[in-house]
Amino acid sequence: MKTTEHPLDPHSLSLEDNIFNSLSGETTLDSRQLFCLLQHTEVDLSTLAAAWHFLRKALKSVEAKSLQSAYTDQKITTLSIQSIPALPSKFHNALFQKETLHQSAPILLTQLTWLHNICPASCSQTQFSLQLQAVYKLLCFNASGHADLLPSCRALLETTGRQSSRIIHKPFSRHHDILSVIIDFATIQLALGFFPRLLFPEILGFTLAYCQTPDLINICHPDFKIDAPFFNRHQRRKQKAIAKIQQNIQSYLMLFNEDRRLLWSRIQQGFHLYPHALNDCRNQLNHFFSQPLSVVEQLGQMLQKKLPAAFGHHAGIELQGISLEQWLHGLPGNRDDFLKALRLSRYVDQNHPENSRLLQLFTFNGPMYGVFTASEQELWRKWLNNQSADHPIPPHTSPKPIVPSRQVKKQPSSLSNRDLYHKLINLDLAPDIQPLVEKWLSQRLRYCTLFSISPFKHFDHARFDDYIESCYRREVDAYQPLHGTPKISKPAYIWGIEQIAPMILIDGCWLQNSLRLQAAHPEISEILFRIYDDELGNGQLEQNHPAIFQRLLESLTIELPPVHSLAFSKHRGFIDSAFDLPVFMLALASFSGRFLPELLGLNMAIELSGLGKGYLKLVDEWRYWNIDPRIAMVHITIDNAASGHTFQAQQAIHLYLDEILRKSSQAAEVDRYWRRIWTGYACLRLIGWRFKLQLPVFYGLKKMVTSQNARHVK
Repeated sequence: MKTTEHPLDPHSLSLEDNIFNSLSGETTLDSRQLFCLLQHTEVDLSTLAAAWHFLRKALKSVEAKSLQSAYTDQKITTLSIQSIPALPSKFHNALFQKETLHQSAPILLTQLTWLHNICPASCSQTQFSLQLQAVYKLLCFNASGHADLLPSCRALLETTGRQSSRIIHKPFSRHHDILSVIIDFATIQLALGFFPRLLFPEILGFTLAYCQTPDLINICHPDFKIDAPFFNRHQRRKQKAIAKIQQNIQSYLMLFNEDRRLLWSRIQQGFHLYPHALNDCRNQLNHFFSQPLSVVEQLGQMLQKKLPAAFGHHAGIELQGISLEQWLHGLPGNRDDFLKALRLSRYVDQNHPENSRLLQLFTFNGPMYGVFTASEQELWRKWLNNQSADHPIPPHTSPKPIVPSRQVKKQPSSLSNRDLYHKLINLDLAPDIQPLVEKWLSQRLRYCTLFSISPFKHFDHARFDDYIESCYRREVDAYQPLHGTPKISKPAYIWGIEQIAPMILIDGCWLQNSLRLQAAHPEISEILFRIYDDELGNGQLEQNHPAIFQRLLESLTIELPPVHSLAFSKHRGFIDSAFDLPVFMLALASFSGRFLPELLGLNMAIELSGLGKGYLKLVDEWRYWNIDPRIAMVHITIDNAASGHTFQAQQAIHLYLDEILRKSSQAAEVDRYWRRIWTGYACLRLIGWRFKLQLPVFYGLKKMVTSQNARHVK
């Protein structure tokens, strides 16, 4: 493949000409809000623009370091992290270790998210992307094939006793006890994952630095002993990954040899960004550990945050002749006077602080029940008892607005399926069509809902399994080995193979965003990612389904432009309906969080369709015509109902509906989501009917035209 046709070609992925740079104008969005918004399964254009400008600013901060080293083959293996010093020994105790671990939570819980979508449909045959996806698996999955990194992190963070493991699910306003610099680092990790092609060199460097560097807790506290096996195991995985990443970098630079100098600089930027951000975190931890806030200062910050919701609820309450509302309006300037007045009031029992009326206000029958969390109530108790803080608290700061935000040019109200295909394949480069795609997808799903009748009204696990088993058995029993000559000719098959290229060359595309479901649906996300990784050959190009199909096309002398190119979607050899199903699959993948039930149903239908009469017959007839049947055979085996993709697709549906039942405790709600799953299941047939109908018709017309032209030549 020519480098100019490569989906990672640096000339076609110019950082200066992409859509995000066209956005300008101030917004109130800050890094803490961005941190939360990037955790959503679907992210809108303004948030992506914010993430882009945030990353460019962060990369700019290490640009000077990246220009110091010219490229040589030896430089890749010598690119290494300078040691980051530990915190002073006075902080090497359980109190500060637990606080550092709590502070590390956003970084630990977002580690490797930058590789979640490193191999999108546009790059599904790209060795570099496949290798990085394999690195992700090496780091996150155990020998049994289960993702154990995130669960291990969560278990470790639970040892802090601070609900640290749940921090990424909290609204941005609740991250006040985490240093801003740490939120910034976690935001960098999240943001990189949304630009797998635009920032591929930077991601390569960032991943290499990550694998060479200890975690923040181990840097700050080298003697940290809590759950040491977790860190030791993960560090061993990192060490194994280093050589693979270095080899990937070398191959990448060799392919784009003319741009090697620029790309090497960008790789170094990504590489230096990781330790630069980590060192900032270490320095800020050292700073605030050296200047911990007192209980009074902590109370002042807490009250300041709660002020917007406090006004208007304290009529008639006075402290030293001044209304409580006036005291609140005077914060934070009058903090000390307010707390002194409160201590001298009837709300505080000087002799027996635990009996103070103030604490009774927070009980179930009290007027302030639910206003203060358990940890905040404990802070009040410490103040009443004149105790010191049991852990340091970072100073509360208001993050500054960081991003431009202005909508780009208005998109057309509709696009052809060919145009949608090209834009969806390259959605990471120009996501401005998201509103149009969402509208298009919603319309198709409404249509499918109208014309899909569920085989049973009320969901039941056994009934569902029996239905899938009956479908599978019916297809298998219907298969009859080939006897004689196939009814479909070899030219007809070759033409049909060309027509399914838009779909098979992006095989698995409907699951390309499966890892973005990880936070909300970890088990389901793991299953769907495992299926997607299988479709892409588990990091091995020779087992990659799109690559297998590409070799089939080449064996039949079918020449097509690269799948991500505009020329591919404009290829005149395709009939328009060849794009119906692929566009639907790509669109559904773009909204996998909002339409997860439909995605699970579609996935079930696709995996089940790979079994039985259809593919078995195809193998027989292709062999007869000397057409390589491997692409059909690989689906027959990998989609098997015993433990393959069909079984896993069933398992994902069971898990999802069990989740719905646990959350709602209502069978009616389970049935409602089952109907959505069935709609997704029916979509394979309802969206694909036009292509199935037109395929023989258009081939007949093509054959007729060819015959007439032949007679005309004679």
